[in-house]
Amino acid sequence: MNAKLLQGVVAAAALGFAAQASALDVTINDMISNNLKYGSCVDAVCEIDENEAQTTYSDAYDLETVDYTSGVLTISGGYNFDASTYGSGNLDGYDTWIGGDLFLALNDAPIYGDSVVYTGSNYYGYDYVVDVDWTTGDFMVYAIDASTSIQNVYYNGLTYEANPFAVSADSVASGDDILYSGTVSYSDGGTTAVIDLASWLYSTFEADDVFYSHFTMYCGNDVIMGEFRVPEPATLALMGLGLAGLFYSRRKQSGMAA
Repeated sequence: MNAKLLQGVVAAAALGFAAQASALDVTINDMISNNLKYGSCVDAVCEIDENEAQTTYSDAYDLETVDYTSGVLTISGGYNFDASTYGSGNLDGYDTWIGGDLFLALNDAPIYGDSVVYTGSNYYGYDYVVDVDWTTGDFMVYAIDASTSIQNVYYNGLTYEANPFAVSADSVASGDDILYSGTVSYSDGGTTAVIDLASWLYSTFEADDVFYSHFTMYCGNDVIMGEFRVPEPATLALMGLGLAGLFYSRRKQSGMAA
């Protein structure tokens, strides 16, 4: 293999990795009807500039997008995730602003949106929870099931469709049950939260596994849902090799035609 061909193979492989490294918007519609649009709906699933029905609506409550990049979830909006900046009264003097846990359902879509009913248990079908302390940024991942106790949103009578808010502390109290742990990083003044789950996802799940994610804050003024797949690191290498093979094949055909 000559130097130019080798350079082409390397470039094609790099292109395969770059394709996966680009952030992918995995936001799906929260399926809650009568959402309040305080601005124009500017994306395909109408999550930007909207809050849930019967709520106080503003950008400060807005959850807009879920991005996925190689095992890393990024949630963004106008809402400030970083509770360490709230002060003694939290954001607006009430504890209803604190962020909830990140719920994950594996392969089967959970119950969400208008289909949600009031309950104190995990009837939704979520399989894992990323239990986050939004003051320190520390998080722990636990497996959950239908018997897991759930904490509902504060305004449950008005925003029950936003449930679940979090797992009850006594449901995930054992340190032996921790599957993974890490620390959330913030950017954009706290309005972007980055949760790196790559090591856990790649070591535990298959390339074809699909996750559904759910997040809301304690007041339930907005909900953000996502859907993403978990490609294995080996899959990324195969992407690059596939492109390299395509490059080599076209190079060879070009040489024969000459």
